[in-house]
Order: sequence, then C-alpha cells, then structure tokens
Amino acid sequence: IPGTPPEPAAVYRKLEAALRVPFKWAEIEFARDQLRARRILAWVWVGGPTLLIPRAGSAAGDAERLRRLVATYAGGASGAIHRVLSDDPAAVAYSFPDLAMLVVFAAFEKEEVLTMARRNVRLPAGVTRHTIPGRALHVNVPLSLLASPASTTEKTAWLEAWLRDRIARNGVRVYDEPTVVFDE
Repeated sequence: IPGTPPEPAAVYRKLEAALRVPFKWAEIEFARDQLRARRILAWVWVGGPTLLIPRAGSAAGDAERLRRLVATYAGGASGAIHRVLSDDPAAVAYSFPDLAMLVVFAAFEKEEVLTMARRNVRLPAGVTRHTIPGRALHVNVPLSLLASPASTTEKTAWLEAWLRDRIARNGVRVYDEPTVVFDE
C-alpha cells in the first residue's frame, strides 16, 4: 500500500483494535516461516517489526479476522493498493517507492476455498490467489455466442475454427517459463 508512511505504532494500534486480538511480533524470517507452516493467517510490515496475525481457530473465525484486517486498509483511505508477488519489503519498495505497508497472506489450498464456499464462509477479495497453469489469455469469445441458443457442439465448432485461424496466422504462443506480458 503506497502513501505517506504511517507511524508504525499507530498502524499496529489500529490493527489491534480492529482485530481485537493480542499480537505477536517477530523478525521477518520468523514471520515467513510461520506463514509457510500455516501457523498464522498473515503478517504485516510497516517499516519496523513484523506483526503476526494469529489464526482464530476455525475457518469462519479466520475468514472474519481476514475481513477485519483487509477493512483496515481497503477503501482508499490508506492510498492505492497493489497486489505484488514478493514478500520482501525492499523489493516491493523498489517498484513502489512510496510503500507504506506490506501485508502477506497465507496461501489457501483449492479444497479449503471450496469447503469455505460450500459453508458460506466469505473471505475478503485478494487473499485466495491461485496459480492456474496453462490458462489462455486474449481468447475474447463474444458473449452473444456464449449466451446464444446454439448447441454446445456448434459453440465448440466455432471455437475450433477460431483456434485453427489463430494457429494459421501464428497468433498462438506457448511459454514453458514464467512470462510477463505487457499489454499494448
């Protein structure tokens, strides 16, 4: 979250009041280890010690705690929010020089997310990032085709023809390595 760096103590007091739990403090490496081991829900860095966000003991409790955490900075009051891949404050600050706070969430397994959804447990947006291997970008199928009364066979035939055309025009690229695409 970029912006004017807040006073760490003020941020931590705000988080403690919002989450209504006592916090533990740790060095960043310990926080990373705790997160990997899924002993905590998240950690927060505001230029000083790392604040560990403890688990609540149940999926519903964890979700509520995460919603409260996100509510403390979402909504624009804290500045712009950027989703980043790194958990290194120095690396993030390189890309976002006005970095004010870094929040790193525990990873959720697909099955956990599905179970919570079945139980109507709502997680805040942005905490259930999934990596989807082999996903296709820029397919751009017209919604009118998808919503049309055409049969699945007809829609599949349209997609196959579209794909053959793209391949014939060298309009398909597959990358084995992680790739970053800058849209035009």
